[in-house]
Amino acid sequence: MRFIDAPLCVRQIIIGSLILTFVLTIIGLFTAVRLCKKRAYIILSLLMFIFSFVVVFLTMRGSYLYRIKMPVFEPSFTVLKLPIWIYYVVSLVLFVGTIIGLVSVVRWRKNHISPISIKESADTLPAGICFYEQSGLVSLVNTEMNDLCILSTGKALLNGKDFWLKISHGELEENCQSLQMGDKPIIKYSDCKVVSFKKYTHEIDGKIVYEIVATDISERYRLTRELEQKLDELKKINNRLVVYGKNVAELTKEKEHLAAKIRIHNDMGKLLLTTKRKLNAPLTEAEGKELVSFWQAEIETLKFTRKVSKKSNLKVIEDAAKLVGVNLIFDGTAKVISYTGVVDAEDLFNEETSSDKVLYVHPKQMTQLRKDSDFISADKYGTANVMTSGEVGKIGTCRVVRSKKVACIEYTKDNSTGTIEIVADSVTENTTKKHLATIQPATV
Repeated sequence: MRFIDAPLCVRQIIIGSLILTFVLTIIGLFTAVRLCKKRAYIILSLLMFIFSFVVVFLTMRGSYLYRIKMPVFEPSFTVLKLPIWIYYVVSLVLFVGTIIGLVSVVRWRKNHISPISIKESADTLPAGICFYEQSGLVSLVNTEMNDLCILSTGKALLNGKDFWLKISHGELEENCQSLQMGDKPIIKYSDCKVVSFKKYTHEIDGKIVYEIVATDISERYRLTRELEQKLDELKKINNRLVVYGKNVAELTKEKEHLAAKIRIHNDMGKLLLTTKRKLNAPLTEAEGKELVSFWQAEIETLKFTRKVSKKSNLKVIEDAAKLVGVNLIFDGTAKVISYTGVVDAEDLFNEETSSDKVLYVHPKQMTQLRKDSDFISADKYGTANVMTSGEVGKIGTCRVVRSKKVACIEYTKDNSTGTIEIVADSVTENTTKKHLATIQPATV
């Protein structure tokens, strides 16, 4: 049976299926061009679209003219005279081919990276990203960066160069606050959101491309502010403690002075009452001597002042070494500071893990120390803060710091007595054995 001889309802069903197939070919062509962008898929979809359009046009136009008894042009009449099963086959082939093409495009998109997939991935990032050329033309911008641009400038991000100039110079909307300007601008928005912007420069195929990255630092900003507030509070508390410490020292001193005054007042009062009572009655010679001895003792007490003894610097070092369990032996072998002496001193600490230590030396000792081949100057291992830290070099694991507060003991050997041995304070001194305090007298 030919198509023109088929019942009207059958012809309408066939035309409806062809129209549906035509719509599917349009969708297939759009997806191939928009999503896949592969030449084979585009050409195949275009051919199916053209073939489906020709079939639908010739069938519908010819069927309409034939039904109203109007002359039908030859190509359309030829198509109408085709057997009806050919229409079934054509409709089925077009429908199946279009479905296969759509499925293939979707599968290809899932397994391949396309510009659209890159854009969608960028839009899902929590950070803002923008790429633009030297002229300011935007190459890629995600949704987050575009929203930040609208909040900051009131306009969409169409020119990356202008956007960077505005945020780096603080030219923002009224509801935005510029916390930092310059190369790394930081902006606080009305919803308390704080964003940090950074700009990077890339060279791609000999072409300069700029990248702006926006990072949400709201939490870090909040924690920083809280830390600053706590530091201010601690500073105030510390100042109060310093004042309190000074007051306590003054109060303690005043309390001791008051106690001493009260004691002296009481002793003098008792002595005066005793003297008055004894003078009112005849005194024997023994009682007179006893009364005089009382007054002499009281006067000696008032005249007594305790001498404050000062320890020598070497004695202080020796006492500090005893506190950490180190026994210092002065045998005269370490005449000058050397690598061997420093290493031997470090081993006395008996540490499981070696740690940095500080060696304070007198400026006069630096000349000999610099001549040591194992001494490393500070400028050789990257220490540039000699003026602030005082560190001039390193020997062993000790960082050397020059200070005039270190005592420098200079002496000349006495040929008449020979070498002097420094002994403990409990040992009696003689011509060859001396105490530390004798070698280096205490200084105030």
